[in-house]
Amino acid sequence: MLYLPPMNYVLHISTFLFCLCLGYQLHGQTPKQLRNELKTTKQDTTRCRILMQLTELEDDDKRNEECSWGVVRIAEKQLKKTNNSTEEMRIYERYLSGAYMNLGFIHKYRGDIKTSLDFYFKSLKLKEKLNDRSGLGLLHNNIGIIYRQQKDPESALKHFQKSYKIFKETGETKGMAYILNSIGTLHTQLENYEKGIYNHIESMKLSRKINDLSLVAMNYINIGFAYEKQQKLPEAISNYQKSKEISDSINDKLSIAFAHNFMGSAYLGQKRYKEAKEHLEISLKLAQELGFPENIRGAASKLYPVYEAIGDYKRAYQTYELYTKMNDSIMNNEVKTEAVKQQLKYDYEKKTAADSIKSVEERKVVDAQFKKEQTQRYALYIGLSLVITFSFFLYNRFRVINRQKKIIEIKERETHEQNALIFQQKQIIEERHKEITDSINYAERIQRSFLASKELLDRFLPEYFIFFKPKDVVSGDFYWGSELKNGKFALVTADSTGHGVPGAIMSLLNITSLEKAIEYHVQPNEILDYTRTSIINRLKGDGSTEGGKDGMDCSICVFDFEQLTLQVAAANNPVWIVRQGELIEISPDKMPVGRYHNQQTPFTMKEIKLQKNDFVYTMTDGFQDQFGGEKAKKYKTKNLRNLILSLSSLSIEEQFSQVEHSYNTWIGDLEQNDDVCLIGIQV
Repeated sequence: MLYLPPMNYVLHISTFLFCLCLGYQLHGQTPKQLRNELKTTKQDTTRCRILMQLTELEDDDKRNEECSWGVVRIAEKQLKKTNNSTEEMRIYERYLSGAYMNLGFIHKYRGDIKTSLDFYFKSLKLKEKLNDRSGLGLLHNNIGIIYRQQKDPESALKHFQKSYKIFKETGETKGMAYILNSIGTLHTQLENYEKGIYNHIESMKLSRKINDLSLVAMNYINIGFAYEKQQKLPEAISNYQKSKEISDSINDKLSIAFAHNFMGSAYLGQKRYKEAKEHLEISLKLAQELGFPENIRGAASKLYPVYEAIGDYKRAYQTYELYTKMNDSIMNNEVKTEAVKQQLKYDYEKKTAADSIKSVEERKVVDAQFKKEQTQRYALYIGLSLVITFSFFLYNRFRVINRQKKIIEIKERETHEQNALIFQQKQIIEERHKEITDSINYAERIQRSFLASKELLDRFLPEYFIFFKPKDVVSGDFYWGSELKNGKFALVTADSTGHGVPGAIMSLLNITSLEKAIEYHVQPNEILDYTRTSIINRLKGDGSTEGGKDGMDCSICVFDFEQLTLQVAAANNPVWIVRQGELIEISPDKMPVGRYHNQQTPFTMKEIKLQKNDFVYTMTDGFQDQFGGEKAKKYKTKNLRNLILSLSSLSIEEQFSQVEHSYNTWIGDLEQNDDVCLIGIQV
């Protein structure tokens, strides 16, 4: 069970974004003041505005629902009129889309998934018509959450990615933080735990930046859950405790309920039943007070095995009944778990019978002192009762076992059929995987032919190493070189937009643009200016509204080893020179080679006098941005500078070995998150 956002939190975000889209803000009015204003106003647009403001301020979801339906009735009535102006129609459509979205939230958290989706897609249709980017971002996220819960991760990820892209484009930090949390929970569900934790950490950074403690608490819960899934229970409990402390500080009862729920689950995994029972009972009580089926189901699903483990079969049975009731209301699941219920009922009845026998035996000992005959009769009755009870248990158990046997036989037949289908699908997937892999490998050979060849580099560079490590088979990073018309040698180290196949295609466009530029220019800044213009013109027809914003960050170094000079022009990527144990940084221009708001500004050139035994280093940002180490943090530029400085006394071959070793040690078992290119040249 993954942690979903508290109800009030989600509603408040949606209404807040909706208010911004309509151009009004909340001015500190109380619900009472707004309701009084609602009674006196007669203008429908004003009534819609007040009702939407009330959805932001009302803590009671029933009142929230009433306000939303009020907006729906007014807006739908007005939209049927033909004499409204276009602007009036758009205003009512905005209000209606916001009300639909709120109703979707409400029904989702009540467990009515079908109705929730109906409202979501009604709102989505209107927001697409209105081009309401903020609302679309939130809707795609919440639709994704439903698909994730319905075990459709592909659809969920599609909507999550749409949501994140929109929030990133609109610069909404809260939306970005929220969707990163959703993406993290999906990766955890797919058992991609490192990706899950990484996304939650990124979400937490943004949450702290905007001081959203509810989101921070939410991410701690989900990081803990990722650890719990890996059986790292102490780490899980530590994160759950942090979430609880934050939730306590802001008195967020729903988040507190979740924290207790997950702590109880972790203690249950450790078989610490006393602590598990304590936390889960608190969680269930809070969830029932708040009245959300998902939260009640989550607490009950973990509490009934705790009761069973400590021998409280009556409460185990009752709690399991509660769990199945909540589960049916949420998942609309027609399959009844009769075997588990019968087992719990059997254990409870057996315990009750045992307690009854014990009581009768104790009374028999007392009565024996007075009436021996009565005692004998009681013993006979008890014996008969035991035989009947035991026979009932045997018969009941036989029925349960027989039912389970039939279920197993059906499952075996289904499994056989499924295995045959899976084997067939596996063959199809393997064939397609081979086709795709062969295509990518062929693309890698094509891309490699565009890179600076070893023969070229050996001819122009005295001593050098290249640490080049694509994230995928093909790469957005590249290194390229050429002799210029003036006899000098130009070396480019670049990071194209994207990685994998899109990045590789972009790298080929960048290289061909550079090749064209050196036909006319020999100064590195002029080469970059020409390349930028060429890339922008090439991408004008990519289908986007403003034309392509892709390009590259790079540095271009022009060497004259006879005169010992180095000319540098750089876009976002610096060039470092290490001389006698000191590092000299040639700072880049803070703009890319591509479309940019200040793209008419020319690139600058810096000329440096080199000395014998200087080391020149060029790089992309992949090494310093790589996550690794004990705490899965970025390597960072400071550490890379220290590493480069430590290499100055080593030969080029030893430097390469040390760079490779440092990178592999840092990344460990984590996934590579970007292409890496680092080049060292000895003068």
